[in-house]
Amino acid sequence: CILTGVWVIAHECGHHAFSDYQWVDDTVGLILHSALLVPYFSWKISHRRHHSNTGSIERDEVFMPKPKSKLSCFVKYLNNPPSRVLSLVVTLTIGWPMYLAFNVSGRYYDRLASHYNPYGPIYSERKRLQVYISDASIVAVIYVLYKIAATKRAGLAFMHLWGTSTYCECLSCVDQLLATYSLGIVKSIDKNCAS
Repeated sequence: CILTGVWVIAHECGHHAFSDYQWVDDTVGLILHSALLVPYFSWKISHRRHHSNTGSIERDEVFMPKPKSKLSCFVKYLNNPPSRVLSLVVTLTIGWPMYLAFNVSGRYYDRLASHYNPYGPIYSERKRLQVYISDASIVAVIYVLYKIAATKRAGLAFMHLWGTSTYCECLSCVDQLLATYSLGIVKSIDKNCAS
């Protein structure tokens, strides 16, 4: 899906690898990530911290499997094919949004960590404005999508409905790609750490 390419360009903007100018990278990244309902600056900050701590089971920001000692007692009953399929379905449908909203599979904090919360433990006080900008951009995109979906003109209604559903399907593909990648990383880390 073409939106995966859009996500990759926005990702490169977050690394300041798109242009020679930070303001260009941030503007393009904000527009593209917002179109994909990803909070650009929030993600950029946590992603930078992830790259600074890749390979550290204690400090990585993103892929943090629980150690075997902290797994609940019912986990042993979930180690079978039907449970794995259920886990995969849940991860592919709501994994990425759950990570952004509740930091699921992310680093443990003593309070709720969310990519939408400027006062959350992920962000310092000087980064709050950027998180607000990310949040406002996503609200703007949701509003535009709502206005497109709510169009009632007879000739355009089908086109808008088709466009909105196509957009949502492509967005779902991007989310599934990110969740699958994350799941693969977590499983490989878990295998290495749990043994």
